[in-house]
Amino acid sequence: HNAWMFPGSDHDELMENYSRLTPQEACEEWTKIPVLFVSFPSAKDPTWNTRYPGKSTCIIISFTPYQWFAEWEEGKVKHRGDEYQSIKTRLAQKMWGQVCKQYPQIRDKLEYMDVGTPLSNNYYLGSTRGEIYGLDHTRKRFSLDVVTKLRPDTPIQGLYLTGQDIVTAGFA
Repeated sequence: HNAWMFPGSDHDELMENYSRLTPQEACEEWTKIPVLFVSFPSAKDPTWNTRYPGKSTCIIISFTPYQWFAEWEEGKVKHRGDEYQSIKTRLAQKMWGQVCKQYPQIRDKLEYMDVGTPLSNNYYLGSTRGEIYGLDHTRKRFSLDVVTKLRPDTPIQGLYLTGQDIVTAGFA
């Protein structure tokens, strides 16, 4: 089960307004995170319940402006300080809260949560500004002109492209 969650219908406006906030404002109760991708990968695994009875996994992916975390980019992983950790934790709780409004049955089921930021992506994925899935996710990247060029077929018979930048931006 995969779901995209938006608190409104004007996605561009939601992202632009959110990107103008400070990280502290983004953590405020009145703020809504403009886009959440929610997936339950354990639900896709037919052997999951046998191997992990009564357990499930939930992945929540969202976007944050790199500049919210830029001041800690020279810091060491797991040692970036209390303010950095506080922002991560508060944003994660906000995401969890928004997801629980859609899926109230999971609200009291949380046992473990791990949170990454654009800096986590830099460290673990070798990104430069927090990118997670290849090409930058701008409006231009999803324009008709670009989408028609990012196709799995090639001029070479039997050769097809695969990967995160063909159609789905890495989501399965």
